Amino acid sequence: MSRMMCGLRMVISIGVVLLLAVGCSNPTSDHYPTLADARAGKLFERGWLPDILPPSAHAIRVVNNLDTNISFGSFDFSENEAEAFFGRLVAGAPEDSPYVRWPDITRDYAERGYSDWSYQQGEYVWGFFCTLHRDHCQYLLWTRREERAKPQGGQP
Repeated sequence: MSRMMCGLRMVISIGVVLLLAVGCSNPTSDHYPTLADARAGKLFERGWLPDILPPSAHAIRVVNNLDTNISFGSFDFSENEAEAFFGRLVAGAPEDSPYVRWPDITRDYAERGYSDWSYQQGEYVWGFFCTLHRDHCQYLLWTRREERAKPQGGQP
């Protein structure tokens, strides 16, 4: 299966889980062909992604839930920028998340050849799942407040 199909399958799977988990909420989605387009659309100012993406970042896709401040998406970038980008992240997925099935999510990414990374900025936490040789990352965003409010059921 191609990289695009695997990535699309995972983004759709996570998206379905998030949309089911939040019920009647207010999700929005955006696509930015380039990093410049994302900046022009104020993606980073709105806090959905930290402004640390590699300069070559492109095909940036985001799905944001305005009610819960949960987001997921993906982007591609040039392999020669991977070391600098990963240097801004902490190796390993965040330990806590609002997802009850977080260990399953991280294991699924690992089984598909993704490395896991984390980044925190204020109350915001991102889990990045990246394949270095494919120059592709997917991410999940939540707030620390969502971690504290984690429900006991199977949904964030």
